[in-house]
Amino acid sequence: MPCCSQENKDLADAVRACGTNRIILCRCDNNSAIEYGQAMGISLFQGRHIDKIVAPNARVQN
Repeated sequence: MPCCSQENKDLADAVRACGTNRIILCRCDNNSAIEYGQAMGISLFQGRHIDKIVAPNARVQN
């Protein structure tokens, strides 16, 4: 787990209570966000970093 603060422990507990397949971590702009989410038990992600992995040649539009 990334830092063992009480806040991170509480978040990991909440993720487990909801179900790890029911939480989507959004705004994943870099690999650190993915690593943090995985450490919390999250397995579903969305964001610019994921878009870049899935479609590296796609153009980002806001």
